[in-house]
Amino acid sequence: MRAFWVKIIWLFVFSLAVYFGVRLFLNQRASNQKITAYEVVKRADLMHTVTLPGTVQSAKNALITPPYDGYVKELYVKLGQTVKKGDPLVSVVTSLESTETVYPIRAPFTGKVTQIVNGEGTYIHATDWNKFILRVDDLSAFFMEVRAPEVDIVKLKVGLEALVKVVSLNDERFSGELIEISNSPIQKPSNAGSFMPMQSQAEFTANIKLKGDLKNLLPGLSAMATITTQKRENVLVLPHECIRKEKGKSFVLIDTGERREVVTGLANDEVIEIVSGLREGQKVATIDFEKEL
Repeated sequence: MRAFWVKIIWLFVFSLAVYFGVRLFLNQRASNQKITAYEVVKRADLMHTVTLPGTVQSAKNALITPPYDGYVKELYVKLGQTVKKGDPLVSVVTSLESTETVYPIRAPFTGKVTQIVNGEGTYIHATDWNKFILRVDDLSAFFMEVRAPEVDIVKLKVGLEALVKVVSLNDERFSGELIEISNSPIQKPSNAGSFMPMQSQAEFTANIKLKGDLKNLLPGLSAMATITTQKRENVLVLPHECIRKEKGKSFVLIDTGERREVVTGLANDEVIEIVSGLREGQKVATIDFEKEL
């Protein structure tokens, strides 16, 4: 009889343990489903940007080459020298022993001598563009030429603002304005050797005019341009993790437990514009993506 009651007691204890274990599991599961994080609808300026690589360019440049095959007889300028339009730069002769009258090649515009590649006595072929004599740059203005893939070029338009960062100048920043966009892709050689646009990797060029104190800039420096393609001022925004997407519509869960449809607008990597459906100061639940899965 005693053994019988011991079994009854143990069965009762086991049943209680199972009961409270199940209750604990259900309570924990329920607590995990509770919303514990909220974001407040607030106003902010919202921008969408495109970041593109490129190089700094002078207003214009000229590679001075000989008009015919010959020798560099005399250089009239030095590296870094400022020249005016029409100033003599270099003279070229067919023979260093020649006594013929030599007419110098003159500066095509006012600028600075930024490169001297071949000195006096060097023989140069007129058709070899890789072996020019010297280079003159107009440094009165600077631009940045960027390369934009086809997915980004459609977002650009003349007049957009840009922020240009030059890596070699300790990430010094310059403001700029997009002034020119190409209408056809960069021509690349095909396998057959002819130049055809490669549509699968199409890239376009665009030019940004730089503003501000440009004295430290040099032609050819690498840079990154962040172009503001769209901008909204003082609009309602929420983080992306507050928005639920269903069948092409957007919904949020506000702190009262109400599920509400909203209309969204411009977005960047962090937040999205709330066009309608919410007011400033409302609390909206965030989505726990781990639990959603």
